[in-house]
Amino acid sequence: MKTTARDFAIFKKEFLHWQKALGLTEWRICFKVGAFDTDYARIRADGPGRIATVEMTSIIDRNDDHWDPRVSARHEALELLLMGLNHVAERRGSVTFDQILEADHAIIRRLEYLFDSIENLHI
Repeated sequence: MKTTARDFAIFKKEFLHWQKALGLTEWRICFKVGAFDTDYARIRADGPGRIATVEMTSIIDRNDDHWDPRVSARHEALELLLMGLNHVAERRGSVTFDQILEADHAIIRRLEYLFDSIENLHI
């Protein structure tokens, strides 16, 4: 079964929501639709250039009741959140402990901001 233009619009809107909520505003995001066998969505990123391409599948199994463009978009935004840590891990032979801590704390600060924002809504 093919995904729809509405699915893609929901996917993009949800990804951008989580990008902002997670404080990942230094990234330029490009969106695409593509056909792949096993994934609902994918993300590729150029860390130094801060450009990410987020791609949603164009085909899903007709019997797949797990497909939800919102969940897939949020998942890819969380992948983007971890890009810095992944980049450090890939270079682990030449990485200092301070660089690992910096990548760690970049994630922690973003999550703290998100949690503080949520808590402020409930006060």
